[in-house]
Amino acid sequence: MFKSKEINVIVHYPETEEGKIALRERIGEAWVYAVEGYIMRLPIPNSEKVALFDRVLKKLYERYGTDS
Repeated sequence: MFKSKEINVIVHYPETEEGKIALRERIGEAWVYAVEGYIMRLPIPNSEKVALFDRVLKKLYERYGTDS
């Protein structure tokens, strides 16, 4: 199985509350895209992929709420 190389990332943590919120939102977006990519590569029918992704999103909304 292919294993990606380890990388180091330097994050300059924001000092303002607005910056911290923006960073959390961007990290959240990255995780959602990563989960979506993982699900889309699963060897299951597309209808099951969509249902699984919807369940994941529902669980996230239940746990963390929404910003709207």
